[in-house]
Amino acid sequence: MLFKRTLSRDSRVFRRARAFGIIKYSITGDPAHSKTLVNPRNISAGGALFIVNKKLPKGTIMDIKLYLPPLKDFFSMVASVVDSSRIDNSGEYWTRIEFTAITQEDRRSISAYIEDLANDPEVSRYLDKKGLMFKRKLK
Repeated sequence: MLFKRTLSRDSRVFRRARAFGIIKYSITGDPAHSKTLVNPRNISAGGALFIVNKKLPKGTIMDIKLYLPPLKDFFSMVASVVDSSRIDNSGEYWTRIEFTAITQEDRRSISAYIEDLANDPEVSRYLDKKGLMFKRKLK
């Protein structure tokens, strides 16, 4: 069963964290973005942020495979571009996506993965030391 939810920018409900993993995405009808690999900047059970080299229009639909360490398994979902904004004059774009079709089990697994990282004292100290502390979920 798929879990579909539309979130506005101010209604973030999922805890997010600096991400360690890989996102592989395809955009229907765009051969230039067929099986593109990116490293997410942060991730939550509701979406992700990553850098691409082309502005993607809001609403662009992506087929996503999300690989989280240890990278042996992945989560498949559909996502929609929420925003794509240029990073200075670099020609690169911060791109935020929202997972629009994801199973409840996968959403729970991603949340549990983030919570496990956040609750590990060594990981928390490392992230705090590097200025990468986990963001808290908003109510």
